[in-house]
Amino acid sequence: MKRTQIYMPEHLQKKLETLSKSRKCSKSEIIRDAVVQYLDRQSEAERVKKLRKGAGLWKNKKDIPDLAKLREELDRTL
Repeated sequence: MKRTQIYMPEHLQKKLETLSKSRKCSKSEIIRDAVVQYLDRQSEAERVKKLRKGAGLWKNKKDIPDLAKLREELDRTL
């Protein structure tokens, strides 16, 4: 693990200290967990953004095969 220094306002320091004592864990552990949760949410938000951007992309295309018919053909061959 690499060490990272951060600055935070005093009121956040106090809240972090209180939470650390109540959970009986280190402040570092709480900060790591918070960063992981934040990054996971950001990744999820980015994934949803990309999905929405692609929504309806093939809406008016006429050259796309009928997937139901393709599935039926595959089911018959298996």
